[in-house]
Amino acid sequence: MIETTLKVLEKAHQKQKSVCLIGNYGIGKSAIIYQYAQEKAQELGKELVFWHELSEQQKFEIIKNVEKYFIVVDIKLQSVGDISKLTGIPIIVNGNGEHKVIWQPPLFVKALCQENAYGILFLDEINMALTSFQSIAFEITLQRKIGEWKLSDGVLIVCAGNPLNVNISANPIPKPLINRLLFINFELPTTEEWLKWAINKKLDERVIAF
Repeated sequence: MIETTLKVLEKAHQKQKSVCLIGNYGIGKSAIIYQYAQEKAQELGKELVFWHELSEQQKFEIIKNVEKYFIVVDIKLQSVGDISKLTGIPIIVNGNGEHKVIWQPPLFVKALCQENAYGILFLDEINMALTSFQSIAFEITLQRKIGEWKLSDGVLIVCAGNPLNVNISANPIPKPLINRLLFINFELPTTEEWLKWAINKKLDERVIAF
């Protein structure tokens, strides 16, 4: 299952297709995304960075030199709080006696929308968030745009959610998305799959034996 998922992510990345992982709590959806990011960053010869771990100063530095990095933006939609963290904020500009409104995007958008940007936009908890957040997240996955800003072709969009039978707060995925996303039902690996992975990752022999 792990190797198959990694191959699907790679194919989707090449074709600029969005992927949706559906699986139970704690099954490893985030872990597989992070593993893919690590392998892809190494393949491209870029430094892997996780946006939520960076200071504001580091984020501005990455925006200036985005070609050096493979950027993972991991957004938990249930806990975002303010929708402007996804969409940006309107700013009124005065000039020559006229007033106009422009939108100031979030910093991660400034990074991922540059033509030479590479990375992953991971929208977790996509079918458990508030309806307003879900609508924006679905628009991003379908159009590869956040407002008027288009994501770089080098950015893979992945969303994740829970099956309806394990989370009563989960909502069905809208039908238009079902036909346009690559869905992966993420299940626990078999014993053989896990052993192969553990040996490849050189886990402690005592863990493997257990």
